[in-house]
Amino acid sequence: MISANLKKLFTSSMTLAMAIGPMFGIWVTENQSYSALFLIAVVLSAVALIPMLGAKMPFRPQTGVRKIELFEKSVLLIAASVFFLFIAYGGITKPEI
Repeated sequence: MISANLKKLFTSSMTLAMAIGPMFGIWVTENQSYSALFLIAVVLSAVALIPMLGAKMPFRPQTGVRKIELFEKSVLLIAASVFFLFIAYGGITKPEI
């Protein structure tokens, strides 16, 4: 079981990453290049994968056969509306070239 403090730490790190990541990416592309941004992403990904090498998941055999569901029916309407909202948003914004 995961402790409450560990859950708070995980949630805080994800929120912080989503807040700082885009600003850092824009700063790198304005002051360096997309190649530098790609290299930074490769290095950070490699650093993030290193702790995963020591992670161990306990084996739990499945009981019974369950049908695999690709779409959760209860959120399909919300997902479709968000999809079309961002399609429309992408149509009115254009990248600066």
